[in-house]
Amino acid sequence: MNDMTSCRLSCAGFTIPALIVAISMTAACAGVPAGSPGDRALRVTDVAPAEYHGAAGHPLEGACRIWRLSPSQVQAFFRLADTYEDTPYQRFYQVGCSISGHLRAEGRDWRFAINGGGLATWQDGSTTRHFGCSATECETLLLLPTDGMAPE
Repeated sequence: MNDMTSCRLSCAGFTIPALIVAISMTAACAGVPAGSPGDRALRVTDVAPAEYHGAAGHPLEGACRIWRLSPSQVQAFFRLADTYEDTPYQRFYQVGCSISGHLRAEGRDWRFAINGGGLATWQDGSTTRHFGCSATECETLLLLPTDGMAPE
């Protein structure tokens, strides 16, 4: 039995409280990201200024120059972000501007990079972890917050 099979529950014979638990479990198993680093101890040790890597003269270049994140804002981003097995490119805009730095989490030192569109990574030399933040609270931390790639 795979994870999705074990998450499917029949409503027949369930009491209301059991049905609520069943619905919650089904929603929790239905294709959601791998989780959030929010419950892990995280300490940001340094944050570099934003780096622009797009076409010269693009309007984003000026916005990138003034984009800043403090260590506490970086912590907030990762607390709110979801983790992904692979880079979730299809869910976020790729912006030619990113902020990087270093953090300590899970007993390891990591280099992080946060793209202005909400994608992020942690790297420690041998491991790369992928993140994306679509939480409403992340909107003020990013240059171009995600809208789920909705065309409107």
